Amino acid sequence: LVSEGVRDARLASERVREAAADLEESLVLHVEYAPYAPAEAIPRLLRADVDALLVWGRTAGAVELIAGLRRRGMDLPILAPAGLVLPEVAALGDDMGALFGAAPLDLEGDGELLQHFLDRCRRKSGEEPSHVAAYAYEAARMVIAAIGQAGLNRARIRDEVARMRFEGVSGQISFNSLGGYQREPVLVELHAGKWVRR
Repeated sequence: LVSEGVRDARLASERVREAAADLEESLVLHVEYAPYAPAEAIPRLLRADVDALLVWGRTAGAVELIAGLRRRGMDLPILAPAGLVLPEVAALGDDMGALFGAAPLDLEGDGELLQHFLDRCRRKSGEEPSHVAAYAYEAARMVIAAIGQAGLNRARIRDEVARMRFEGVSGQISFNSLGGYQREPVLVELHAGKWVRR
């Protein structure tokens, strides 16, 4: 496990350790690099006797770390969080080597709403949409629908979103009693400059 020394990455690292313990597995190594200084971790990682790496950090630092490891000859599979499953990371192609990601949704699906969103996004922006764009689009549609039901009252809008069962581009969206939204991630692999479902 390789993580950036920021709050979100520390929380994610703790969740990874907990999940490994639940599976009665252990992490061989955990290297934390200072914010904006991923290169400091590279020498230690090159000496590590591991079969794969899980990298968790902000996009720019994680990309710098992975590219640095690849330039120095590391060819291990690397698993990246959803924050790296972006078109701009895919565009780096072979420089990223064997890179796998946990995408929050499948942009390769064939649902009518998804296809409409993808076509419209490509037409308007001229770029491949990411899961971030899909979630932003869904969030806007949900809030607009909630306003249509609740009016312009912040508390009513919140309550309407909380009880909503919404058909979005990524499938049905609903929240549990704690406000959580759970969906199984989609395993993707970087192949020929594109994220492909595994």
